Amino acid sequence: MSKRSPAKGGHSNLPVPKASKGSPGNSKSVLKANSQSRSTDDISRRVQIGSGSRGPSPSRRMPSPNGRKDGQKEGQTQATVDNNNMNGTDHQPGVRYITDDLIRKITKEENLETIRNLNLTLSKEGGKKIKFIENLEKMKKLEVLNLSCNMIEKIEKLDRLGKLRDLNLAYNSISKIEGLENLINLQVLNVTGNLIQHIPIWIGKRLKSLRSFHIGRNHLQSLNELSKLKTLTDLTHLTVSENPLSELTHYRPYLVFHLRTLEILDSQAVTEDDRKHAKDRFSQEEVERLEKQLEQEEARVHKLEEDNSNVVQEVNARTNAEQEIRRKEKNGS
Repeated sequence: MSKRSPAKGGHSNLPVPKASKGSPGNSKSVLKANSQSRSTDDISRRVQIGSGSRGPSPSRRMPSPNGRKDGQKEGQTQATVDNNNMNGTDHQPGVRYITDDLIRKITKEENLETIRNLNLTLSKEGGKKIKFIENLEKMKKLEVLNLSCNMIEKIEKLDRLGKLRDLNLAYNSISKIEGLENLINLQVLNVTGNLIQHIPIWIGKRLKSLRSFHIGRNHLQSLNELSKLKTLTDLTHLTVSENPLSELTHYRPYLVFHLRTLEILDSQAVTEDDRKHAKDRFSQEEVERLEKQLEQEEARVHKLEEDNSNVVQEVNARTNAEQEIRRKEKNGS
């Protein structure tokens, strides 16, 4: 019988019996055992690395609220945030904090008191975003502030920015316009894309310099909210589109009629035809409204007069009764 030729590559096709574990005649087994004993720590470390989602790595820490460490790259910081988020750490992931160092880095200015323009729309999609308005008190000359496309929920700590002219808070999570009462020089206010349902009455009384007001993509239901802007005599630009009230067919002529200084409404110029149509549509209604208001006022005055007359009669009757009692007491004595 002819011998079978060895397989290609020099290996035999016959099965090779396994050597017993730890056999002194098997040098490979000895080497493997030595390798296992030397690499126990390495295997433990690999297991920890392979199961990173099961426990936080001590070398990965959330950056402090004061910002990234020097030399730390943006990608590294976000990876750390994602890791801590996965492991359920106490620090809220994805929040960028406004610090002096961050402002200096963005503006390339060392003296915060001389900065006039600050853009804090920093995050790309999925990146860290600002949640709290803070640490801006030193910027006494700031005129333009952009905080759009963040996750701010409350307007606060802006009352010392007395020179602020342009404030952009678009696309946040703001539900209430507040904290702006002292910004008497504010000319542009953008709160597009928030959760606002009401316009505060003080806007028309305190923000007299306001020229552009953008409040589209919110939750305004009633046109009466916008009537609070009547006293803003410099208001020329207004955006209210994509609110529930903008679905009303007469919302545009209503605003043109009541806000007489408007030049641009929802990115469209207010024409003379718009003004004429608004006047034809609402002037008669306005007269009727004023007449009804006058009737209500006259009725209120008439009721007050009746109430006053009844009070006077009651007082006179009481006075007469007291005088009669005194007279009788005097005669009886």
